[in-house]
Amino acid sequence: MTFRPDFISFDCYGTLINFEMGPTAEKLFADRVDPQRMGPFLKSFKAYRLDEVLGAWKPFLDVVVNSIKRTCETHNVEYRDSDGQALYAAVPSWRPHPNVVEVQLVEYEIRMPTTLPAGPTTFRVTNNGSVDHNFRIEGEGIVDGF
Repeated sequence: MTFRPDFISFDCYGTLINFEMGPTAEKLFADRVDPQRMGPFLKSFKAYRLDEVLGAWKPFLDVVVNSIKRTCETHNVEYRDSDGQALYAAVPSWRPHPNVVEVQLVEYEIRMPTTLPAGPTTFRVTNNGSVDHNFRIEGEGIVDGF
């Protein structure tokens, strides 16, 4: 039988997918790990994920399950069989990092890039002027402003 993945993501250095394994684990374990211990718990989880992928190839589900089991053992936290599956099931809901465009509004001028990358874009707008300014976005069916 040939293995055929549902999807493949090439994400060198975390630049494409906003990989939310830590925040997802933090929510999942909030009832078992107190806030003072959460930082070290998540740091161990990240280190164990790296350790799991340094050996022979294995399915990502196994990487996640083994990593969280090891983390729970290290930190004396109850591991539930549903934990690894819940973390793995969250992966398809993660999206690419948004493009963030810095916009500065100054006296009678808008400073921003003249071209924008494709895809969803977040505009971080700062009024550095001394008067109120308006900012409006238009294009391909999008009209928004404030």
